[in-house]
Amino acid sequence: MPNKLKVNISEVLSFFDECPKDSRRHATAIVSVLGEDLGVSLLQSCLEQQFAVTSTVVTENGIPRTPTPGASGARLDRWLLANPAGPEKRRLYQVEIKNWSAHAIGGREIPNGRRHDEAFLKAYRIERWHQVWNTDLDCFRWPECGKVLTQMYIPKLNDNAEGNPSGGRSPRSGIAQAGGVVSGIPGSVRAKR
Repeated sequence: MPNKLKVNISEVLSFFDECPKDSRRHATAIVSVLGEDLGVSLLQSCLEQQFAVTSTVVTENGIPRTPTPGASGARLDRWLLANPAGPEKRRLYQVEIKNWSAHAIGGREIPNGRRHDEAFLKAYRIERWHQVWNTDLDCFRWPECGKVLTQMYIPKLNDNAEGNPSGGRSPRSGIAQAGGVVSGIPGSVRAKR
């Protein structure tokens, strides 16, 4: 089972979005080394805390599988298999991680002390969303963001220690639901080509 690093999410958000003095020059290095893993971990934490959905990153030989539309084309960052509590079917999400922190190009700092101001944060999130989403055309403004809506091939999944596959490889299936139950594999779900 892989080692896990525990982080204080509130402090991570402060580091990246409020730009404290000690974060300058370090944020870019951290994002380049851990950005995608950190981003998907924050998404997993959000799914679990807000929706009671556990999730696992789909891997092959310990390396995260990347969603692709086929032999060529835009790649995304991760497959995330979400397992809702209760009768809902699990879902396989194709995920693209983007760094829109205050340190990123075009980033905007959250003023000190406003991190817990819900009215300010709501307006901030809406403003950030409108920077990337074209409401007139109902699409993302840039291909780097829009590629997340490209339908990707679904990987075959080994759902248990015996390697019985579920899901399957299905061209152009998009953000999909995969049947079955994950059992017997701690940590990440292993994918089989």
